Amino acid sequence: LPSSGERLTRLEKGSQREPLLPLDPASEIILSWEREGFPQTDWTAFSFKGSCDIDALKAALQEALRRRPVFRSHLVVSKRLGLQTYRWRIASEPCPLEVTDLRGIGNRPVDMEQWTQQTLAPVVERYGNNLATEYPARFLLMLLPDDHGCFAVVWHHASTDGGGLYDFLRGLFSEYHRL
Repeated sequence: LPSSGERLTRLEKGSQREPLLPLDPASEIILSWEREGFPQTDWTAFSFKGSCDIDALKAALQEALRRRPVFRSHLVVSKRLGLQTYRWRIASEPCPLEVTDLRGIGNRPVDMEQWTQQTLAPVVERYGNNLATEYPARFLLMLLPDDHGCFAVVWHHASTDGGGLYDFLRGLFSEYHRL
């Protein structure tokens, strides 16, 4: 999906403080598929070894979200003259990094892929269905024993495709390493 960071000029009538970002046609199709019962929320996770500077990661995430406002938005559905339109309303508060410290669990999981799938399944279920109140992307950091960790993103396909997500993550990690 094309970046919508530059398209902050469209404003909803009567509200000069809340910019609205239009959805592209592919995003609208994805939302229609979801209404037909095909879930459109997915997750991506990265395991890492080594220490993580949580404050630097939070700062890098906020900078990356500034450049990709759709990830810190909520879906707005409007009806005018019988037509339904979808747009993203940028939230006043940015999407937070959720940090879970699991370093006290003893040993880190042997099968990280299976553990990650089991851990993220309820998160996908919880965040996947209400884009009017939930962010279309959630960022989670899980700190594990033995100086390991897992950084995960739960995201809705209406906000980006896989390639766009990886571009965002490349920018996020570049900013993290710069800090």
